[in-house]
Amino acid sequence: MKVLDLNLVCKLPPGVVIVPFMVEHLNGFSSTQPDVAGHSQQELIDHVKGQAKLGTTISVIEKGKTIGIFGAANIWKGLDEAWFLLDEATRRYGISMTKVAKKFIQLKFQEDSLNRLQITVRCSDVRAKKWAMCLGFQIDGVMRQFGPDASDYFMMSIVRED
Repeated sequence: MKVLDLNLVCKLPPGVVIVPFMVEHLNGFSSTQPDVAGHSQQELIDHVKGQAKLGTTISVIEKGKTIGIFGAANIWKGLDEAWFLLDEATRRYGISMTKVAKKFIQLKFQEDSLNRLQITVRCSDVRAKKWAMCLGFQIDGVMRQFGPDASDYFMMSIVRED
């Protein structure tokens, strides 16, 4: 994935850039997403490092601070699982972050010949579900007691025909 393409196409606000992910981008990164809450910083670092090795990962940086990390881990040929970690600062750039996510998804389908891109979204996270649907994801079903706290999650996907 050409990070430069995302920077040019998404017309980010001044001071915001997209760069290839590096582990250092997690230093000082904070997120109030329910999926992240309750995990130590080291657990977050270990998890993101593992996911980043499985596919494409990019960071959104605002004046030297990481405000978002987008990734997609390859499950098998034609299937990736995407994930998005967002700092509260990204709320200031809702339209821009949505454009970045949509372009990220489009490029994943083009470059990796995907048939399906899937995500999991905590059922109680109404905001995340709405954003996922705005990005084009559809609900496939509910995965009961899927989360580490036994919370229910939606399995959502975009398939090539969408």
